[in-house]
Amino acid sequence: MRDHFEKIKRLDFEINEAYANVTVELAEAMKTSSCKHTLMNLYRLVASCESLKSGIEDAFQSCNLYVSKSLLRSLVEHFLRFNYLCFSHVENESDSVAREFSEFCALKEEMDSIKAINFKNKITGSDGIDVNEAIRAKFPNAKNLSNNQIDTVSQKWAYKRIVDHISNLDINGSAGIADFLSTLVPLYSQLSSFIHGGLSANEYVTSITEAEHETLVIAEDYWTACRISGFTKVFSTMIAAESDTSLLPTILQLNKLMGQLNGESMDFSSS
Repeated sequence: MRDHFEKIKRLDFEINEAYANVTVELAEAMKTSSCKHTLMNLYRLVASCESLKSGIEDAFQSCNLYVSKSLLRSLVEHFLRFNYLCFSHVENESDSVAREFSEFCALKEEMDSIKAINFKNKITGSDGIDVNEAIRAKFPNAKNLSNNQIDTVSQKWAYKRIVDHISNLDINGSAGIADFLSTLVPLYSQLSSFIHGGLSANEYVTSITEAEHETLVIAEDYWTACRISGFTKVFSTMIAAESDTSLLPTILQLNKLMGQLNGESMDFSSS
């Protein structure tokens, strides 16, 4: 098992190295690109996915299954958002979806924060905050929106809406990503119990009684995390290459490495 895990780590390292070698070109591409908002948001998600993947590797080293599953669930959500932004750009040949994301995704987060404060205020007997008025005060673009429009915009970037959008995009020809995504959507729901303190998470963890089995499960999580992280690098580089064709050899290199990574059977028990 350890040999197989180290092979995955080596491929992941080579993917990271190839991506790191063109950081200057990627940054320059964003400056000259007609899809600056798309690239800016994709680069941010590349970084966040990389951090979560590293956390899962740490969970493998410490043999912490609960942490691995919790981080994987967060990673899947980041990746689904990445794909929505990426393939919306490819399909529409436009920066409009990412621009709207930049403007209004924070609106949804702020709305959730205000609702949480109102929940606390209700418990303590303090005055509540008018959610929509507070939103209008912080986001000038929302000043001319009705309360219903604010609610609609804030829900657009909710997870369920993103999944619906992705399911309607034509991504079947995109480097085998469709099959991979089809496994991640149900996985997201299955892992929700780890985030919300559900019973099924505890039942799952306690059902794995052998340390070797636990290590195997975390190793499989790490493989999934490496694939997610790798895909973000491939597709962000592909979009950057629209304004800098010197990135094309890197795309070929990344695709070759991802082919090797995706081809791993992950039969750790035989290693």
